[in-house]
Amino acid sequence: MSRTSQRRWMKNRKRGYVESRAALFNAASPFVGRVECAAMFGKDHATVLHAIKSHQMYLSYSSHYGECYEKATRIVAEVAKEMNFHPIGRYRHYINSESELETLQRTLNNIQETINNVRARIEKNQGPVREYRKVLDRQEQ
Repeated sequence: MSRTSQRRWMKNRKRGYVESRAALFNAASPFVGRVECAAMFGKDHATVLHAIKSHQMYLSYSSHYGECYEKATRIVAEVAKEMNFHPIGRYRHYINSESELETLQRTLNNIQETINNVRARIEKNQGPVREYRKVLDRQEQ
């Protein structure tokens, strides 16, 4: 990307550009403070703060943002790993989308196993419950 293109990308207010920058700010935020992040991109710290506060809204309503955030997270994580750079402060347990998906899959597997166990217990207890109901029905007659 040429210097002119870089300047245009950083100053443009079109939604796609704004979302791309916000995705990059959010991907970098676990590794640097807001002021440092803003300085890296020639922006004010308030711009980075606004991007961080808007993260959930962008994820919910913009597929473009989700794609940009996924790419930015992957790139930032790769660079951080290469540089042996670790998340700071509250982001010490920083996770990327891939590990989130793995965690969700394990959770779904555990839930499915629980459902299967409950179904097996219900099936196992159906016989005794039916017998008990027959005894109660006879007593009522």
